[in-house]
Amino acid sequence: MAYQARLRNLGRFKRARSHGETRRIELEIALASHGHESCRGIARRLGLRSHAYCCRVIRRYRTGQIPSLPPDEQSLLAMRDSLGLSGNQDDRALANPARANIGAALENGAVGTRSAGEPRVMTVDERIAETWREVQEWKRKHPIRRSHVVFSVPIPR
Repeated sequence: MAYQARLRNLGRFKRARSHGETRRIELEIALASHGHESCRGIARRLGLRSHAYCCRVIRRYRTGQIPSLPPDEQSLLAMRDSLGLSGNQDDRALANPARANIGAALENGAVGTRSAGEPRVMTVDERIAETWREVQEWKRKHPIRRSHVVFSVPIPR
């Protein structure tokens, strides 16, 4: 009974992107790992939902668990050019399926993009770092004073 329900659910499953799109995204993540770009930055640039996915792909790439990707940057660039993705065109081509899922959040503009007259908006990483600095400053100004109270309990004889 549970097996049949599982099969019904699997039949309704729709893949968010094709296998080829996944391979191209893995290629871009591998290229970005050579440039030491952060996982959050890669996910934001490619329009992915999770930076953890980028971390997993980078870890698998560096340990050689993705055999379709060559280990050096020059071969990765050649592979990207052979797919017809070059420059900033690849970001838009890869991000389109994911951006359709995100919707309104990206219609208001991506995080960190601005024109010359607009005030600067902090990225997610910058906000986290700012909060961390504020907490550390508060802890420095308000040290925890722990007073140890020793209880003496009479022992009956």
